[in-house]
Amino acid sequence: MKRVCVCALLIAMATSLYAAKDFDSAWQAGTLRAVTSDTGSRTVGVLNQGHGILAQHEYTVLHYVIDAPGFTYEANQTINSRRDKPYLVTVHAAILFTVHGHDLSIKDEEGKVRKLLLVQKVARQ
Repeated sequence: MKRVCVCALLIAMATSLYAAKDFDSAWQAGTLRAVTSDTGSRTVGVLNQGHGILAQHEYTVLHYVIDAPGFTYEANQTINSRRDKPYLVTVHAAILFTVHGHDLSIKDEEGKVRKLLLVQKVARQ
């Protein structure tokens, strides 16, 4: 029984190390062209024993535009609460990023990996 657990643990560790290596090798260099923002709100309601309450929830969407060789990427960060802060990045400066499906991850100026929602990928000519 111990051998099975040890083998499973070794396989899990090897898989995670391989995935981390693959993730690190996928970083691309690009230029952050623009960061713009839009604000919006939505109305949410709660019904409790026949009495309802309506509240308005405000949010901010930050749009990041990244130029890379061959493509231009647009990704969004949604700021829902006071705890959420814009990422520390410099416009018109180099930025490292990687794309995984609908996610675009960037490295901010502190070296932290930040996840954005990929909205658009446009081929440049």
